Amino acid sequence: WREAAIISKLHHPNILALYGVVNNGPGGTLATVTEFMVNGSLKKVLSRKDKYLDWRKRVLVAMDAAIGMEYLHSKDIVHFDLKCDNLLVNVKDPSRPICKVCQNSSFPIAFFFVFEFQM
Repeated sequence: WREAAIISKLHHPNILALYGVVNNGPGGTLATVTEFMVNGSLKKVLSRKDKYLDWRKRVLVAMDAAIGMEYLHSKDIVHFDLKCDNLLVNVKDPSRPICKVCQNSSFPIAFFFVFEFQM
């Protein structure tokens, strides 16, 4: 739960907010409570044949993902599973970032590693 406590304190426009962890999720599993991104994962958006991301939105997705990762690294946190499944997008609301980095949905906290340096 230490990792969940650390991640829940991260506040950045390009990092998906983690509000909490629930012990009794679907089927008695652990579940995370996060902010909602209307279009779901980038993988889902890219696989839809009826939708198309123009070059401008693709560049914004890449920039937002890079900015989110830069923020994590500035906090000495490494995301070990960055992929299209873990980038959530919102292409409908221009007032919000188009892409946010999230934790892995199958293993909610396991793919973050917090570096602690002893001095």
